[in-house]
Amino acid sequence: MKLAPETWIMICDGQKYLLLENKGDEDVLNLQTVDHGQLDPAELATDGLERPGVFQGSAMRRGSGETASVHDIAEQRFVAGIARRLDDWALEDRFHALVVVADKTTLGTLRARVSEHVTSRTIREIGNDIVHETIPDIEAFIQKA
Repeated sequence: MKLAPETWIMICDGQKYLLLENKGDEDVLNLQTVDHGQLDPAELATDGLERPGVFQGSAMRRGSGETASVHDIAEQRFVAGIARRLDDWALEDRFHALVVVADKTTLGTLRARVSEHVTSRTIREIGNDIVHETIPDIEAFIQKA
């Protein structure tokens, strides 16, 4: 894929994100870090986790409802935070084109949470988990996509 200069690339999963900008040209990428972050391990603590809720089932039987794991909840909050950051940056007009690369679960969560300001600037979404790759490997991946 060819990327115009100043295109942003958000690479993320439920625990880590890397925001890059193409400082090169369309043919030779030069991805530079704009921002990065990761889930705080303290958010994975089990303090305050409630037991599954109990509800009245059919035929007067009692059942229990599943609760999301602490891990899942923390990841959803983390991705929601990424969406808020992207929304803020779009409102500040800090980027005009965005490529999002994330595993399919994170991509779906992120897609549901970003505003029209971000979706109107998103030029491509790629369902792949490459957040732990090196910058040269990410550049190679983007060029092949």
